[in-house]
Amino acid sequence: MSRCRQVRRDRIIHHFILRYRQRGIERFIGIETLLDEVEKLWLSGEYVEDRPGVEGLRYRIPILVDGYKIVVIVEETCRCLLPITIWFEKIH
Repeated sequence: MSRCRQVRRDRIIHHFILRYRQRGIERFIGIETLLDEVEKLWLSGEYVEDRPGVEGLRYRIPILVDGYKIVVIVEETCRCLLPITIWFEKIH
């Protein structure tokens, strides 16, 4: 399968935006900057396989921002890279 090159950015990602706001991640990084970073890290191969999703495999993309590790879960579909959810993780 060829790699998707674009992160979906329309209203389908409502759950992702909700988690982004609920978890206070918007205090550290804007949504467009975050999605740009996800695309950049995806294209450079900086992700880890997570598990199967509804339409394709899911991957973890870690992003370091101001001393915090933000984990974004994306699903690679046949049309796009779909952001699923997001959270903070401790940096060891």
